[in-house]
Amino acid sequence: MAIDTKDTKDLELSHGFARAYREVDEEAMLAVLAPGARYRMLMPRGYTEDQGPDKLIAKLREFATKWTFSGVDSVEAELLSQNVLSTGRLVLVGQRLRLTSVAGDRTGTMVMKYLLAIKDGRIELADELCSGLMPQAG
Repeated sequence: MAIDTKDTKDLELSHGFARAYREVDEEAMLAVLAPGARYRMLMPRGYTEDQGPDKLIAKLREFATKWTFSGVDSVEAELLSQNVLSTGRLVLVGQRLRLTSVAGDRTGTMVMKYLLAIKDGRIELADELCSGLMPQAG
């Protein structure tokens, strides 16, 4: 099956995922993730894997008790074709975020890359590579 690289629907979906992630927007996250979506995360403290939007939302909620997103330095997305395993149309998304502690006493940045597999208009698989929090010099 040929992939139309001019079709922006999957790009919009991937940007919606990135926005829902950084804003901890539960409704938006539920709208873009398939009910059985798998989420795999690799970050400095280790690897985790979960299934279902509720698990990811719980992680984001917990993170939001300590840090808030104060700005976005960059967001980029690249459409890729479906892989041979037919897991879905792939989109590579990256974002660099500025964060502020909830107490307001610390700032930092975080770089995140996601490989998203989109099938039937929803994200079925999200793989995240995260730098972890990098304190800003100051």
